[in-house]
Amino acid sequence: MAKTYLYDTINVVSSAIDEDNWEKLFDNMSKSGWYGTEGQRKGFMHVVRDRGIIAGYFANEGRKKAILYDNNKEQLDPPLYYSFEHLFFAIFEDTAQILLQSRNIYDYADLGLPEIRNNLKQLLTDLFRLSGIYVVGNVLQLESAGIIYSQEQLYSTFVTLARVSELRISDLYGASPPSPDDPQYKLYNPKDEWESIIWGVVADTLESGLDSVTMSSLESMEGTLQAPIPKALAAVGSIQTVKGYDSQGRLIYRQHSEEAELEIELPIHPEIVPDLLERIMDNFETRGRVESWQDRQKRREEHQDRNIFTDLD
Repeated sequence: MAKTYLYDTINVVSSAIDEDNWEKLFDNMSKSGWYGTEGQRKGFMHVVRDRGIIAGYFANEGRKKAILYDNNKEQLDPPLYYSFEHLFFAIFEDTAQILLQSRNIYDYADLGLPEIRNNLKQLLTDLFRLSGIYVVGNVLQLESAGIIYSQEQLYSTFVTLARVSELRISDLYGASPPSPDDPQYKLYNPKDEWESIIWGVVADTLESGLDSVTMSSLESMEGTLQAPIPKALAAVGSIQTVKGYDSQGRLIYRQHSEEAELEIELPIHPEIVPDLLERIMDNFETRGRVESWQDRQKRREEHQDRNIFTDLD
């Protein structure tokens, strides 16, 4: 079984795409050749259009790793050897969402899953525009369709709850704290002299290699995690879950995402079997997928220009 994940194309306005645009995209994909030079070729294969889905395989060529020795056990420069890898994709015309296969790519000197995904997004951007589909920015941007609450919403929930009992933060390693003099990142009021001390502690913590942290307060003491150091970590990292109580004592639990995963059976050779798209549509329960997508689009429009430290109300 192949694992695939559903993504929103967050810089494409699907409501502005009509039937002619999708037909042009399908036609352009089907008739496109190889892009790039030998050893780095890439392109679309076995593209089909049915049930409101454009699906196929994206093929990407790379140089295989090889180690050779002579009779004296001296390492030799191996001859160049290239091979292709394939990723299955499916584009839903009603929402412009993309279902994309995720798999391990081994033994290439210059090719891995991140490189294939980036090449796919760049070629899709070019073909979208060639088909009259407007893409904002330089390249197609994908965000997991499992996103439930944005970081802005989670941070707002964290700082406005009456009491926070649980907080989980990730992506701390490599993060950089802001300037302690920046008024937007106020952590400790009214003791201004504590600001630089707290940010210094946070900087040392980040340099230690810490990448994620889960914090919980004592329920028996009605403790809260809205203290300077948790607030600083929440500001520089990615909040995954926040749990607490509002001013009326109601339990509030919010999380960032759930993987929008679908396991599908793909043929050994890269081709689209007749009932594959039907099984995808049936498994995704189209109505719920579209409704959740509309909710996410509305949320993004409401929060796209907000600053999490100055626009929390």
